[in-house]
Amino acid sequence: MSARRRVLIVIGQLEVGGTERHLLNTIPQVLCDSLEIYIYSMRSGGKLEPELVAAGLRVLSPAHHSRRWIGLLKTSIHLIRTLRQLRPDIVHYFLPEAYLLGGICALFSPPSVRIMSRRSLNTYQKKWPLARFIEQCLHRRTNAILANSNAVLRDLLNEGVHPDRCAVIYNGVDVPTTSTAKDLTLRETLGIGQEVVVFVMVANLIPYKGHADVIEAFRIAQTNSTVATALLLIGADSGIESELRRQVHTARLDPAVYWLGVRADVAACLNASDIALLGSHEEGFSNAVLEAMAHGLATIVTDVGGNRESVSDGVTGIVVPPRDPRAMARAMSRLLTDPITRSLMGRGGRERVSAKFHTALCSGAYRRLYLTISSDTHESITDLIGAHLSDLSELG
Repeated sequence: MSARRRVLIVIGQLEVGGTERHLLNTIPQVLCDSLEIYIYSMRSGGKLEPELVAAGLRVLSPAHHSRRWIGLLKTSIHLIRTLRQLRPDIVHYFLPEAYLLGGICALFSPPSVRIMSRRSLNTYQKKWPLARFIEQCLHRRTNAILANSNAVLRDLLNEGVHPDRCAVIYNGVDVPTTSTAKDLTLRETLGIGQEVVVFVMVANLIPYKGHADVIEAFRIAQTNSTVATALLLIGADSGIESELRRQVHTARLDPAVYWLGVRADVAACLNASDIALLGSHEEGFSNAVLEAMAHGLATIVTDVGGNRESVSDGVTGIVVPPRDPRAMARAMSRLLTDPITRSLMGRGGRERVSAKFHTALCSGAYRRLYLTISSDTHESITDLIGAHLSDLSELG
């Protein structure tokens, strides 16, 4: 093995998404004199690719983009060639697509340490039982399997992964060093008054993110309150925006709902807001929630996946049942009329992110794992990563 360990990170694409932004935020901080890190994107031309290159990472990808079987075959051949030419010491797969295709390609490539990061609950396996079977086969050939929440870790253990070969590395976000005082510039641009209480939800418009529930909760809360409110929706449309717009129009909420799409200035949007929302029906561990907490916002989230691990219910925000707009509306109404509680929760969330979910903690855990793991490692992955990990009792 060379003096510098060569790491190849494999991911499906580098478009704007939670995992992709996670790589952008953390992997550049993993770089050190002992590590040489490459990113392999199975589809080229992602919007985040230039930023990763600017951060000092080499990005590799095939020239084609097709997801049809001929495209997957070409990608497989290209990835196998890349593995044979690069001969990485460690291959780290992010998300099921990269793990399924990349794990199979690894069978035809030089030996390397294999790491997989699962960043969502395994509900997708119900729709694709073949994926579950292949993953379970690959698990036995994988040296380390990482979850980004205890909820995801429980799924892995239920799939038969040995406890010594899996561990949690929580997502990490940066905490702004500047004041958390509200930035009114964006409000002025959008025509939102200083007195308006602004809710914000940062999530691509995908059915399981629960936008329809959030809009219904916003309607109920607005109906039951005399406080002026607005709702900012930030994220790319994945095919449901027109349906959601009809819901908003039918509820006569058009003047209060702002469709901001994909934004490069998410931090400014958070600084212009008062309360962050996430209405997911399923979730691994949300970067958007952590970022809202880091910017000093009180949060209202559904009790799915790792949301309860990030949000301390009643301390940094409110956790409500999923698919229950009325419960979310009650939480919204409570915070609408209680600015002191909003402020205290926001401050508590910022402190919690600094202590538990800072980028430096996450990148440090990756670095320790890359530098210490080997194909014949017998020590538990948790021990290799170190003291970054915390169980649910410590997070409460």
